[in-house]
Amino acid sequence: PPSEAPEAQAVANYPGAAAADSAQKREKRAVETTAKHFAEGESELRGSLARQPFARVLQRVYSGRMSGALLLARGDTKKIVNFDEGYPVSIRSNMLSECLGQILLEQRLISAETLAESLRRMKETHKHQGEVLVAMGALSPYNLSRALMLQMESKLLEIFSWSSGDFMFKKGQSRQDVHMRLERTPAALILEGIRRHYDAGRIHSVLEPLSGKYLTPNPDPRRRLQDITADANERHFIDGLDGTVKLEAALASSPIPIDRARLLLVAMSEAGMIVPAQAPPRAEKDEARRTPRPVDLGG
Repeated sequence: PPSEAPEAQAVANYPGAAAADSAQKREKRAVETTAKHFAEGESELRGSLARQPFARVLQRVYSGRMSGALLLARGDTKKIVNFDEGYPVSIRSNMLSECLGQILLEQRLISAETLAESLRRMKETHKHQGEVLVAMGALSPYNLSRALMLQMESKLLEIFSWSSGDFMFKKGQSRQDVHMRLERTPAALILEGIRRHYDAGRIHSVLEPLSGKYLTPNPDPRRRLQDITADANERHFIDGLDGTVKLEAALASSPIPIDRARLLLVAMSEAGMIVPAQAPPRAEKDEARRTPRPVDLGG
């Protein structure tokens, strides 16, 4: 069809290009084996993503400084995210489409022809796809490490597109056999996941409870002071959310485009950085002072 992306059309010309690399196949088997045993014993968190979106699950694990593994399942798709003191450090998936080559193709970092040739050479040499791409000159060793990080992030960020599914968290030691750790903070991952995968309906559902309310920093410093963005203008916008302005005023006076501001507010709300209030903090304190305390008249 005319709307089909050029890279997708190119892949169609190479029947083997959609095949997963051997590393992703091993990962698929490992995830499915682990998932079978996950239900054994007690779990600290469990629930439905339809009621508690992935962003809020991340926030709960972060706030509790929890270490362990989070299983997410939707239909036949299963993913396991490992956490260390509340920070996601690695992720494994049983989705063969999340192999390195496919993600590089989607990001337009390699062509469909390069992907197909790498798969052909992998079959001949039995090497990992990353090694093959470096040997082909398609990636430098440095860019390979960045590509592997991109692959891991993409696996996690894809979960933000789920509007249904189940999750279960089990405490324990975080995996020590991972060769690479996710670099972004939970709040920064929430912001990127929302930017990529939240549609207008989901954005509205998060902002609607904030409508007409003052945007107040969370009193818990661990939640309030999360590192969500390095962009100077976005940080300036965040600094202005001191509890004295309502949602509508914050958007109207935003130093960044309103669409970006709206997504940033959604991410901050989901990450627990801000909470809605009926009145500014000082007004609430003044009202409390004016309200007479009940007098104990004795019995």
